[in-house]
Amino acid sequence: MLLEIFKSNKSIVGVLVVILSIVLWMPGFFISQEVILKTQVANFNGIDFLFSPRWLNIIITSLLISGQAIYLNYIVSTNKLLKSNSFLVAVFYVLLNGAGLVLFSLNLLLVVNTLVLLLIHQLFKLYNLQQANATIFNVGFFLGLAVVLYNPFILLLPLAIFGIAYVRTPKGKDFLILIIGFLVPFIYWVTYLYLNNQLIFTIDNYLLFHSDKIDKVIIKNYYFLSFVSFLSILAIFNLILLIGRNVVKTRKLLMMVFLLMGVSALTYFFKLQDLRFTYLILIVPLSIILANFFTGIKKRAIGELAFMLLLVSIILDYFL
Repeated sequence: MLLEIFKSNKSIVGVLVVILSIVLWMPGFFISQEVILKTQVANFNGIDFLFSPRWLNIIITSLLISGQAIYLNYIVSTNKLLKSNSFLVAVFYVLLNGAGLVLFSLNLLLVVNTLVLLLIHQLFKLYNLQQANATIFNVGFFLGLAVVLYNPFILLLPLAIFGIAYVRTPKGKDFLILIIGFLVPFIYWVTYLYLNNQLIFTIDNYLLFHSDKIDKVIIKNYYFLSFVSFLSILAIFNLILLIGRNVVKTRKLLMMVFLLMGVSALTYFFKLQDLRFTYLILIVPLSIILANFFTGIKKRAIGELAFMLLLVSIILDYFL
């Protein structure tokens, strides 16, 4: 029954997504700030994303997540990536962000995921677009901003280059425009660092991708992580087997989502090598792939059971 509710495309379901996001982040009131601050996800490159009062932190973060979820759902719906319009992508984005792995704190990668969503939207718009110069520049610009904030996202640059060539018939100037857009945030960033005498330090600690010595996080949320990993494997195999049955546009855009997931997984091998960081990056493509999988489940009882087990696994991790 719950799954069927989110398979609807009525506006009221979008409101339920926002409420669900707020409810899932309620445990943030009961987690010690000292515990959160010890985690690199919450305290990144010297930036402390916790602020007082705590309730405001949690409300703003949950609203940001629900806003991202609805925006991602809009991108998927307008490009008809799924067989039917629904709020499944939004609800999976909220559920994945509501897992205990994130320690219920505003963090840099949650902010950067907004740029990734903007990047995906612009990239998808390129399909059969005649006047694409501004859109291609936006792709490079959003990617450049994401890399400035979190440097392992440099891996998305080859994906953006491939995406331009894959979703449209490219011209030589397209790649030049992409690079120009990509470099603009770096020009401003390098200028700021130079004026503040931080350029040499940043090159050493930021651009060289050296492996930072940090305490690796011990993941204790076995129930959710195990079950969502199982569902993800099924969803990926389902996508690989059935992607060829879609129309050309849908097939190409789903392939870009699949490649985005692969590239996102590779970011684990850069810099911090922290599972929490990789998990947060994977949420964007994984939400689409899981929604595609659940949309294609023909037997309603199986889909409802799997969805309920996912919810139960989140609850178990809250209390066990």
